[in-house]
Amino acid sequence: MAEGYEGWDDYAPFYDWENARTLGRRDVPFWRTLALQSDGPVLELGCGTGRISIPLARAGVSVVGIDRSDAMLARARQRIRRGRLTSYARLIRGDIRALPFAASTFPLVVAPYGVLQSLLRERDLWATLQAVARVLQPGATFGIELVADLPSWDEYKKRVSLSGWRGGRRGAHVTLVETVRPKVGGTVLLLEGRGTATSGTVTHDGLVVLYYDEKAGGYRWHGHDLGRAPIDAEVRLVDGGLEWSIAPDGRTTVRFRIQFDERRWHEVGEVSGDGTTWTRFMEMNLLRR
Repeated sequence: MAEGYEGWDDYAPFYDWENARTLGRRDVPFWRTLALQSDGPVLELGCGTGRISIPLARAGVSVVGIDRSDAMLARARQRIRRGRLTSYARLIRGDIRALPFAASTFPLVVAPYGVLQSLLRERDLWATLQAVARVLQPGATFGIELVADLPSWDEYKKRVSLSGWRGGRRGAHVTLVETVRPKVGGTVLLLEGRGTATSGTVTHDGLVVLYYDEKAGGYRWHGHDLGRAPIDAEVRLVDGGLEWSIAPDGRTTVRFRIQFDERRWHEVGEVSGDGTTWTRFMEMNLLRR
């Protein structure tokens, strides 16, 4: 049996991107309210990229996050430094089954977004519960969120997720209906998207497989869009998003860059004949509904 923590390093670059299209920040107010009521530091199990820990730190909560994935923690540390939150947030690489803290340290321990469901063996869950009980102060709180049947969520049923403008305010208004699903144990992302203009015209209807190519040592993007040639391209991770390029005729290079967060999607398309001078031919700005 595979361990529940396996695969998170490879998934780290896409974790925030997928969550922006599903859970978003809807659970943050609950955890923030709970944390602000605690008297002392808060421990988050499986803090990952800081989706919960960072908003808590912004609210002035002293928070300690623990996670086993170096890649996830690296992204969280970068965001903490950028937000100047190092005095509030401390991150530790460790195993939640054997918490490296003294007894009775925390008045609140939280396990958001199905963290405990990554424990695939009963003995692992039992070890984690014992570890949490040891580090909790007497009369303290252990907050747990269990996530059931993700594919039945509205966000996984092709509801409208993004709406905005393509080519600026004077361009076409676009509605993007999108589905993002992890496959093959989370090592592959399957994305389906359908864009529609106000007139009802379908601007794109596509299917993309995003995966890590171990042989090449990088990520690849294999996509199909109605009325267009299939795309198979290397995907580069840039700050806050993704970039990929194709050379359809072997001479001209077409480059796309996407930057995103929990609410916004900004996509730019550029073309170059020499790889140095780039001309923008497409821009799309979308907001999550």
